[in-house]
Amino acid sequence: MKRLAETLGAVVARRDAPGGAAILFSGQDILWSGTAGVRDASRASPLLLTSKARVASISKVATALTLLKLVEAGQIDLDRDISDALGFHLRHPKFPKSPITPRMILCHTAGIRDGENYRGVVGETLEGFFVPGGKNWNDGKHWADTAQPFGFFTYSNL
Repeated sequence: MKRLAETLGAVVARRDAPGGAAILFSGQDILWSGTAGVRDASRASPLLLTSKARVASISKVATALTLLKLVEAGQIDLDRDISDALGFHLRHPKFPKSPITPRMILCHTAGIRDGENYRGVVGETLEGFFVPGGKNWNDGKHWADTAQPFGFFTYSNL
């Protein structure tokens, strides 16, 4: 774990990035976490584990590859309800009886969109964005306001 901290620090020292954060998981347990550098190019604020940051579209590639590996292993079906895999009931509030599938999420056709906030911090859950009363629920603004259930493209960073 010391090597992880050193590597993170070296990336910042080489100025490959103004700052970075890394977390090593085993299952749901955090084995190590750390930060190096600053939050932005102004170099005014240190990067902390509680700092919010966009991971941008690079997370989509990692998520899609991971999901497709699970499909290959027979652990996920692209056309079945994603709720069991997520561990919470994912439904568009206007269409509570219509399941959302992994394929819909990958193709941006599940009615999920960016609300005012789509950044989370370590310890917050994805469920908090999509379930009423969740920490990042934001009055349901992460759901497209539409008359039809699904099948239309709605971009989301979530």
